[in-house]
Amino acid sequence: MKASDEISATSLPKKDQKERYADAVYEVALRNLHEIFEADRAARIQTIALTVASEGLDPATGLQKRTSLVAVAADRESFTTFDLANIVPLATLQHLGASISKNPFEMIGIDGSQGVRGV
Repeated sequence: MKASDEISATSLPKKDQKERYADAVYEVALRNLHEIFEADRAARIQTIALTVASEGLDPATGLQKRTSLVAVAADRESFTTFDLANIVPLATLQHLGASISKNPFEMIGIDGSQGVRGV
């Protein structure tokens, strides 16, 4: 609150929470691909296969569970041509042929049995 110089919590609608969480997951996947290719100045890494997962309590068992939310592969030659400042993360992951959770917020995992391959 600007008038009192205080920070107060406001509730975010569930739909917005789901969208923000999903966007964050997609952005993490792309940011990691970018950072790895960028850090490899010698260009020794040509292809990256990456899985983004989260850990939390399984409501069915009450035990910790690791859930894969995105699996993607990208090759240096095509990925480094993307203008990451102007992309839509979900569209880019789809373009790369990624396996993407239908509902990352609810920890609905992907089927990782198929694997992913760079283009």
